[in-house]
Amino acid sequence: MKEITPHLVLGHGHLFQDTLLSTSRFVDFCKKRGIDISKKRLERFEELGIFLPMLRINHPAIQIKRKTVKTEGELVQVQEFGILQEGEIWDGETSTDYADFIYWNKEYVDSWIKDGLVYIPTKDAFQPWLNYKGYDGFRPKVETYYSIFQTLPLQIAVQSLEIKFKIEDLAFRTEEEILDFH
Repeated sequence: MKEITPHLVLGHGHLFQDTLLSTSRFVDFCKKRGIDISKKRLERFEELGIFLPMLRINHPAIQIKRKTVKTEGELVQVQEFGILQEGEIWDGETSTDYADFIYWNKEYVDSWIKDGLVYIPTKDAFQPWLNYKGYDGFRPKVETYYSIFQTLPLQIAVQSLEIKFKIEDLAFRTEEEILDFH
């Protein structure tokens, strides 16, 4: 069997655009199909090694060159002058942001994969998702993606992990009989 690699998952960009969904979009996609799932439950499944994301992207922090210009009155305008390159001297202001992943640019994708910024999650490398939050608490530093084709395996996992019983089977049993119920 061929090893699953980021190159294989990303293809030529079309797979990313059409089938890979962010965690929030994947949860919505699943709920619309009747699958009882949440971000918290996906995180727990990953921690247990039951169900893993398809891909993870670690966005490196970058410094943006900027200048704040006061215009008439109280109006303030911020002009950006691109990314501050390593070793570049800039005496103006900077702001921190995360680099965007350009999935349709093969050289860009290859570079991020080579640098380990795009990878396939494994159960041995689990980290709490809180570690993936960004510097501002809103935009994530690391994004997690699932494939629309993972819905069937997820549904099977969810169903197999749920315990179902009929309440009437327990209604007239003693506590000891309930605890020993099979």
